[in-house]
Amino acid sequence: MQRDLLRKVLPALRAGEVGWVTASIKDVHGAPVTLHFAENGKAALGLLIPTAARPAKLRPHLCLVDIKMPEVSGFDVLRAIKSHEEISHLPIIMYSGSDDPRDVRAAYRGFASGYIKKPQDADGLR
Repeated sequence: MQRDLLRKVLPALRAGEVGWVTASIKDVHGAPVTLHFAENGKAALGLLIPTAARPAKLRPHLCLVDIKMPEVSGFDVLRAIKSHEEISHLPIIMYSGSDDPRDVRAAYRGFASGYIKKPQDADGLR
C-alpha cells in the first residue's frame, strides 16, 4: 500500500536543492518514484490548482514543500492546497532547515501530514 501511495511526488524547492531530494527519493521499497519539481511555491500551485484558462493535470500522491521559498511561502502553499476542494486531500510534508517549534506547530495547524528538518546532505535522510 505504501509503495502505491508514493509513486508520484511533487517537491516544491528552492533553487539548488534538487540534488539531495532526487538522491533521497529514488525509490520506495524498490518501486520507482516519479518526481515532478516546482522551483518555488508559485510554480507548485500553478501545477496543482486549476484555473479557467488552465486545468491542472498534475495529481501527485505526496507533496514535499519547503517552508521558505521565494514568491509564495511554503505555508501559503499549504493553505492554498488545503483550501482547494479538489486537492485538499493531498498529503503535504513540510520541510525546512529550521526546527523551530513555532514552524513545526504552524505546519501541523495548517494540516500538514508531517514535518521534516532538512538534512545537511542526502545521507541525512537515511
